Amino acid sequence: MFSQVGQIMLYVNNQVKAMEFWTEKLGFTVIAEENNQQGFSWIEIAPKKMLKQALFSTIRM
Repeated sequence: MFSQVGQIMLYVNNQVKAMEFWTEKLGFTVIAEENNQQGFSWIEIAPKKMLKQALFSTIRM
C-alpha cells in the first residue's frame, strides 16, 4: 500500500485552466513556471503545507 506520492506529472491541453483549478479550487500554490522556448512548458505546483509537488506539462506544436 502507498503511504505517500513523491511526484505526479499530468499532461494537459490548457495549463492556465489546470493551474486555476489546482490553485483556486484546491488551494495549491505555484512553485515554478518554466518554458524551454522549444514548444515545451511546465508548471510545478504543491499543496501549501507540503513539500511534495505535481507537474503540469504542455507540448505546443
